[in-house]
This record gives sequence, structure tokens and C-alpha cells, in this order.
Amino acid sequence: ATRGMSVASIPSPMMSMSRPQPSGGFTWAQAPWGFVLRCDPLEAVAPHFYTAATLRLRDDSGEWDAVAAYAGVDTARLRLLHQVHGHRVVVATPPGGDPDRPEADAIVTDDPSLALVVRVADCAPILMADRRSGAVAAVHAGWRSTMQRIVVHAIDALKREYNARPDDLVVAIGPSLGACCG
Repeated sequence: ATRGMSVASIPSPMMSMSRPQPSGGFTWAQAPWGFVLRCDPLEAVAPHFYTAATLRLRDDSGEWDAVAAYAGVDTARLRLLHQVHGHRVVVATPPGGDPDRPEADAIVTDDPSLALVVRVADCAPILMADRRSGAVAAVHAGWRSTMQRIVVHAIDALKREYNARPDDLVVAIGPSLGACCG
């Protein structure tokens, strides 16, 4: 079974001009709606992608169906959050569980039938996967969440819930707005 993770970004003017050349093990891949970014070391552990530019991903758009299909899951298996710029981490509910979006800025699971989603604009999307247990995390890391140690809380949740060890984690920090663009 494969484990899906996706991070959806709000459209970026930079992406509409031309794709910047990624570095450090990141590569572009073609999705049905445009290009997505993947981290090669993380891809070896957990399928994932960062999307940008051509998707609006509003609740009333049909684009979530395309994201789910590309992640290899049914739309009902996408797990989204009501992101609040805090430090709360939640465990993803199993299929048929609570469909509401919990208030949190990170989500973890070891269920290969789920795809975890965080949405960002200028914040950093961070994806984690445990090589040993297969558990994954998706983190929305804005400056407020970062100051509240959201990444540490996500790692602690992976340790507590799935016996993950930090040495076994592969972590990718996705694209975000830098000082040059603010």
C-alpha cells in the first residue's frame, strides 16, 4: 500500500511566470493541472507533492477531486485542517471517522489510505515520514507556529503515536515566501 501526503499552496505570482529551478533533491513533476514539486529523498519513503499556482483549492471547487486522484486516494480520504497558527497536532481520523476539519497546524497518521493536506501562502509546508514505521506528518509552519515549536510537537506526536525515532525521519521543507518577496 502507498501512503499519500499532499501540500497545497495558494497561487503564487512567481509560479505563473516560470518555474524556478529547485535544488537540494527537489524535482518538478507533471500533474493533470500543472506542475508539482517533489522531494526525492522523501519520495523514497512516502508519496507526496507540493502544488502551486494553478489550483485555487477553495472548498467549493472541484479541484479537490483532482488532488485526491493524483494522491491516489478518494476525495473522502483527504485530511485537511482548520489551520490556526498554533502548535496543536492531531491524529488523522480513519475513513468513516470525523469528517470535520480539526483546529490544528499539523496532522499525523500511519494509515496508508489517507492523504494529509496543509495549505500555505507565505508559511512553510513541512512534510515528514518515518522510514521505519511508515508514519507521516504534514505541518503548516508559519512564524507563529514556528515560535510555538510546531515541528517539535509534530515529531513528539510521531514518537508518541507510532514509536517513530527522530533518526528515522525524512523531512522536507516546501516552498514558502521569503524576505525577498514580502
